[in-house]
Amino acid sequence: MDSIPDITGFYLDEALQICKDNGYQVSVVFTRPDKLSPEGKPRVVRFQKVSIYTGVITVVLEEGMKGGG
Repeated sequence: MDSIPDITGFYLDEALQICKDNGYQVSVVFTRPDKLSPEGKPRVVRFQKVSIYTGVITVVLEEGMKGGG
C-alpha cells in the first residue's frame, strides 16, 4: 500500500510511530522563528514524500505556556 500518512498536526513521537507502522523512513527538520526560541512539544506541520516510502517531516515547537492558570 503506497498511501501517504496523514500526520500533520500530530506530535512528533506519534507521527514517527505512524510513519514506521506504514513502512516509511523519514528525516526530521525543525523550523522556528528567527528571533524567538519557543519551547514546547514538537508538532508536525508538513510531510513531504520524496520517494517511495521515504519522506521528510517538518516540525515546529509549540510555544510554551508562561505563567500560571
